[in-house]
Amino acid sequence: TSHAAVKWNDKSEILSVNWKNYLSGRTRNEATRVSVQMMAHAKEWEQWHIAPRGSTRNSFWMGELGTALQKVALTQAAIPGSHDAGTYSIADDAPFSPDLPLDDPLKKLLLASAKLSPKVNYYMARFARAQTTDISQQLNAGVRYFDLRPGGSNDGQGTDLLVVHSLYGGDILPMVTAVGEFLKAHPKEVVILDFSHFTAMNDAHHQKLIAHIKDTLGSMLAPRPAGAKKTDPQA
Repeated sequence: TSHAAVKWNDKSEILSVNWKNYLSGRTRNEATRVSVQMMAHAKEWEQWHIAPRGSTRNSFWMGELGTALQKVALTQAAIPGSHDAGTYSIADDAPFSPDLPLDDPLKKLLLASAKLSPKVNYYMARFARAQTTDISQQLNAGVRYFDLRPGGSNDGQGTDLLVVHSLYGGDILPMVTAVGEFLKAHPKEVVILDFSHFTAMNDAHHQKLIAHIKDTLGSMLAPRPAGAKKTDPQA
């Protein structure tokens, strides 16, 4: 709710914060304490502030964290994430995907309309694409959490694993490959891949995905906790 502006990469600006807005309701002693803390960590803030658009600095922001932040657990860190990360690959003429149930009234209406006008898929794609940049570009921009939603091609009858979000997108396996290539070049970065939904996928699809993850990421994968069972959701 604060309207105070802080220029994090310029220590001279840190003390010019409007404390009345930024620390409303706090005592002067509290304001002074926070000010001292900000100055003490100014050097670290200089190192990990968001870089200008086009900069490559965000591609290794984890490796540049100050010593105080290096000890913060991942569960306590704010990590930039990408919702429906692979949907940039959805084309204007992409076919409908089965993540909308066949008996869904909306899908029935869309399918009927699509026969009358190919523009339906065109406009649907505008809503289905949650991202406009590919996985490598997102990684270089600083994204470290990826929401990936695979589905079996051809309503599960095909062998390919494609991105799904109402419409079919591109092959999801090269996206995993892009992550592996990035991590090899940036060994101090940590990337979280969150696979979910698994639309119209059979055992063969799952085995294909697992095999590609293992082959691509190999020793870079976080090890299973000691003593954890495969059926343990926390593992």
